[in-house]
Amino acid sequence: MNYLLFQKAAALNSEFEVIPEKIKVLAMGASIDDNGYILYEGGTYVTNMVKLKDMPVKLQQIFKEPGTEVQTSSSQVQQVQKPKNSSFGKLDKLNNILFEQLENLVDPEDADSIEQELKKAAAVCNIADKIVGIADLSLKAEKFYADNAIAVQRNIYG
Repeated sequence: MNYLLFQKAAALNSEFEVIPEKIKVLAMGASIDDNGYILYEGGTYVTNMVKLKDMPVKLQQIFKEPGTEVQTSSSQVQQVQKPKNSSFGKLDKLNNILFEQLENLVDPEDADSIEQELKKAAAVCNIADKIVGIADLSLKAEKFYADNAIAVQRNIYG
């Protein structure tokens, strides 16, 4: 996977409102090849040239601003809702906290509190790193489980 190439190519695509994090791409069941192209359900999408309407609805949503609905036609399948207990919401909350902390560092309310904000930011980042590490490990475990389940089914059913 070459996420850096993906990021650069996605930045060139004027249809993308956001460039999703690597974990969001993987969580959708997609992957990124060595050229930075998106691989999803047997299709290959050239990241810097693909039109949103040509992508599956499920993938379109990760390239749109949160809260923006994807337009669907009758030939497209409706977007699958996230499970209520999914970690997506928790990671979104973490993302919001980190950006709020960054804003506090860039523009502190008073100059005397900058040292306190720096200490708080270091603690928040340390915890955030651990949360992201756990999410990454969970995703790898799910992928490993799914890959092995497929292999076992192939052995059983030929």
